[in-house]
Amino acid sequence: MRQGRNVIGSRGSRGAVRFGGGVVLATALTLAASGTGPAGAVTGTPGPGAGEPGPAVVHRPGDPKPDATKKPGVAKKPGAASPSKTKAGAKKVPADTALPPTGVRTGLDVFTPILFNQTVGPNIGLHAWVIAHHGNVSQTAPKISCVNVADGTFCRDPAGLPTTWPKGLNTTGGVLPAVSNLATTQAPAFVLHPVDTSHVFYPAVTTSAVGVFPDGSVGANCFDMSVQQGCGYTPLASLTNNAGESNVNGLTGFALVGNNIYGTTTSGLELCMNILTFVPCNGQPYTTGFQPNNDVAGLGPADYLGATTTINGRVYVSSNPSANSTVQHPPVLNCFDPVVNAPCEGWTSQADGGANASRILAIFAQRDEADNEVGVCTVTGLKSNASPVVTCHDFTGAVVATPAGLQGIFPSGGYGSVVFAPANAVVAGQRRLYFPFYTEDRTYLGDTLCYNWATTSACAGFPNPSPHPTVNNGRTTDYGYAYNASVGCLIGAGDKSYVFAVNPQSGATTC
Repeated sequence: MRQGRNVIGSRGSRGAVRFGGGVVLATALTLAASGTGPAGAVTGTPGPGAGEPGPAVVHRPGDPKPDATKKPGVAKKPGAASPSKTKAGAKKVPADTALPPTGVRTGLDVFTPILFNQTVGPNIGLHAWVIAHHGNVSQTAPKISCVNVADGTFCRDPAGLPTTWPKGLNTTGGVLPAVSNLATTQAPAFVLHPVDTSHVFYPAVTTSAVGVFPDGSVGANCFDMSVQQGCGYTPLASLTNNAGESNVNGLTGFALVGNNIYGTTTSGLELCMNILTFVPCNGQPYTTGFQPNNDVAGLGPADYLGATTTINGRVYVSSNPSANSTVQHPPVLNCFDPVVNAPCEGWTSQADGGANASRILAIFAQRDEADNEVGVCTVTGLKSNASPVVTCHDFTGAVVATPAGLQGIFPSGGYGSVVFAPANAVVAGQRRLYFPFYTEDRTYLGDTLCYNWATTSACAGFPNPSPHPTVNNGRTTDYGYAYNASVGCLIGAGDKSYVFAVNPQSGATTC
């Protein structure tokens, strides 16, 4: 992103409000990878038309892997791994090694990293995959890159040969293309397949005709990190362009409940797909009455302005205001119950944050002393110099007391605060939250904030806020972090294109 432009409030093509200059939440990744799904999970069933021909799927989880010795096509972009720095054979990585202190520039406006430990083939080691975000950017532009966490070099191809990054993503699957045909969204939440964790699912919007959607669609796309190939796109709703109506211009997602992933369209419809079968859930998309955003005619493809996550077997999704919405409303938090495929009984839309609220992008579970999920909390960014506002609810929607010490970790003094979903990690035997934070006026250029559930206070020894001065002179504009316990490190990413390390104990950019 060019200097001198608000990251959140800048205008994209067709007047869309956007982050960054071009473009998993860690909680969703942790949940999917651990296999500990929330209570009340349900499994979707094939919907109407499930027997009809759908989009071609090159490789589904559980199938034999494609031939990984074939070299994928090369997108002629900067960032090729140097043969002198990256060996084709396996390399034992010291436990205290995780990226150079200056970080790695990927050339993309990327969201939360997806960490994958390659255990077979010539590329053994921990990889940080990053996908470009935003729905209103060029669909043909590169969308994905891969970095070796051990030394900060770019990943080699599946045959162990040097290749160039970033590369494209598309709806047809197979080898990564030079030219993409899709985009994502403002705050994508990446979900790992519960059986084969090399497969990651992400929200996609495309104007390309797929199956019975000739005018474009929103849906779930799959990528196989182990062989660097797409593994199939499932359209879930058609893009629309109807004057005077609420339109499907984009989506947010995904939240995993049982074997289903859930997302929400700009018009407030709830999307659902069975992650094991790649089949849309029966009867989806579901009508919710949730407040739309960025849904006026002629805008799409566009970002969904909000975020989503799973807590206690339910799906929570925020909807934030925009001049391009058919209904004007403050930032709100809604609840969807997958058991009945409808809004949660007794839950009304919660307008968190107060009079100066601008956006809710951080949604996370409130926990008790036994580490049980007992409620849902949000952090709302403000259109003022005050600290972002923490609000917590029980599962009926009633506002409850904010956990001790949590509000206090968020600094004031910068205008236009932005807080994304925290990484949820157990460090030194204690559960912690690591929040990405910055302000639009650049008082805070990109910082990590840490909260310790065990002590109900700021993390001891971890500065709040904790900047990253050795990475791009501190200009990181943090979007999200993923934690790897074996390396003992948080891996972060953000608007400025960098992938970087954050020490979970000290906040330093080395682990």
